[in-house]
Amino acid sequence: MPIKKHNPYKIVQMFEEEVALYTGAPYAISVDNFTNALFLTCKYLQVNEVTIPSKTYLSVPMSIIHSGGEVIFDTTPKTNHWVGIYQLKPYPIYDAAKRFTSDMYIPGTFMCLSFHIKKHLGIGKGGMILTDNKEAVDWFKKARYEGRSEKYYKEDSVDSLGWNMYMTPQEAAQGLALLQTYPEHNADLIEVNGYRDLTEFPVFKNCKVIK
Repeated sequence: MPIKKHNPYKIVQMFEEEVALYTGAPYAISVDNFTNALFLTCKYLQVNEVTIPSKTYLSVPMSIIHSGGEVIFDTTPKTNHWVGIYQLKPYPIYDAAKRFTSDMYIPGTFMCLSFHIKKHLGIGKGGMILTDNKEAVDWFKKARYEGRSEKYYKEDSVDSLGWNMYMTPQEAAQGLALLQTYPEHNADLIEVNGYRDLTEFPVFKNCKVIK
């Protein structure tokens, strides 16, 4: 097989660098969707009990549970009037699926982004983790890629389990192109008709509730 001059996955790194620059985060780690960004963050921090608004998207509590954590739903009006982002308390994790604007990064946190077609940068599907934690960055890069380093796997030495959660070059290329003419400031997205209270679903009947 002839030697190739360019590795298409370089464009994924370029997209990550542009998102980091735009949001003001030291690092931006791409994955295939927001849900997996949240799952990997919860897994890395080894979350225990996590308190979230009861009115949010289904995959948030599911990601917490899949990572080994327990969900506490806060049903109070104050908590459920969140706009743009909210914290997965008491951890420095933020669901930022409804926000994508310049200099949005909060130092010392993990902010999970969504590039779903219904979100700000609608490339179809994709997600990122914003962070300033280099140790976490190294873990995320391997965890999203079956435990592999960013090299040809036959030349690698895989020493940890991972998942198949990496972003494809095709999605990254579209995101990189869209960012070239992207507005400096964007208002937070609002969920049309609001979110349903997740405590109403039988799947979460055993979760703790704050009223």
